[in-house]
Amino acid sequence: MPLKVLLLTHRIPYPLQDGGAIVTNFMISGFLQHGVQLSLLSLNTSKHFVDINTLPKQYQALHYFETVYIDNKITPIGAFSNYLGAESYHTSRFKSAILNEKLKLVLQENNFDIVILDNIFLQDTIATIRQYSKAKMACRIHNIEHLIWEKLAHNTKNWIKKKYLVEQAQRLKEIELKTLQQVDVLLLLNENEGVSLQAMGVETAQYLMPFGIDSAENNSAIQWSANTCFHLASMNWLPNVEALDWFLQKIFPKVLQKKPNYILHIGGKYLPNAYIKWQDKNIIVHQSVENGQWFMQVHGVCIVPLLSGAGIRVKVLEAMSLGVPVISTSLGASGLQVQHGVDILLANTPHEFADALLTNEMLLQKIGQQAKQTVLQHYNKTKIIQEATLFLSKFTNA
Repeated sequence: MPLKVLLLTHRIPYPLQDGGAIVTNFMISGFLQHGVQLSLLSLNTSKHFVDINTLPKQYQALHYFETVYIDNKITPIGAFSNYLGAESYHTSRFKSAILNEKLKLVLQENNFDIVILDNIFLQDTIATIRQYSKAKMACRIHNIEHLIWEKLAHNTKNWIKKKYLVEQAQRLKEIELKTLQQVDVLLLLNENEGVSLQAMGVETAQYLMPFGIDSAENNSAIQWSANTCFHLASMNWLPNVEALDWFLQKIFPKVLQKKPNYILHIGGKYLPNAYIKWQDKNIIVHQSVENGQWFMQVHGVCIVPLLSGAGIRVKVLEAMSLGVPVISTSLGASGLQVQHGVDILLANTPHEFADALLTNEMLLQKIGQQAKQTVLQHYNKTKIIQEATLFLSKFTNA
């Protein structure tokens, strides 16, 4: 009998233009390829609305698939009203009575082995799952969410904004830790977050299920571009905005002092118009990136100047799998099985980052080549999904 899984997501994981969608799609496509009977119930949000008629064919292979529309836009009035209450604005925007009603029906009509919450934002569904199903429950950990907002608050200078972020981080922390102790197992992207959660008192069982790369999809050679780097990220995530601003203001000027012909390419979904003002002979802004893999292959070094955030950087692994050299802060590479100077360069200050970009090109290419081998060894999609399916089968029968 195939493993019967119901996956609940707070957004449709398509198109594959940001890390969250890519990680969720990795699980969907992997489970389908390995014979799991997979059902998907998803919110279709105003912020990430998807016309379901545009979804790829793999969605037709789902045992069950349904979506529920919800308006989850962030508004000043909504944020202020929430601040006067006690809930987290991050989670309250995903509450849906219609979703819970759909969930009730699908649980009554199916005998699932396990229900997977694709992060904590659908914590409002836990009571419904427990009431109408005997299935085990898992939560996929993309990030330790409250830590992101704590770090953003710490790095914010505006005292009004800082006060608001501190308050929201605390509310989110309370909900997050409570939610993670209500499920049966946590599906981790990296070991570091498992250690952190245990230190916070979360005693729920853990299983390491990192993001994996299909090596067959990334077997083309890079077209090396000298004196060139790129930043490719979804820019509706505040840590990415913070990272790029830091690079533009503190790091890139140091690089240009020594190499005036150096070029930075900026690309990604939801790129604010404010970045267009930076465009000149050294900075090229790509307002639309149709093919992320091609973008990474032709624009030199991948930079990941993250100062806050958590989880695992999908773009880092994607770049490494292509043989593209990566320069990152330690935080940006947190949880990855990498070694500074071997398959990645780590830099945590503007001076270190600029020096890393000015590294001998032969060394950078060698690091890129070793990075590709690291991904093949530790982040093989087929192996990760096979082992996860076996674990979940045993876990649900225990």
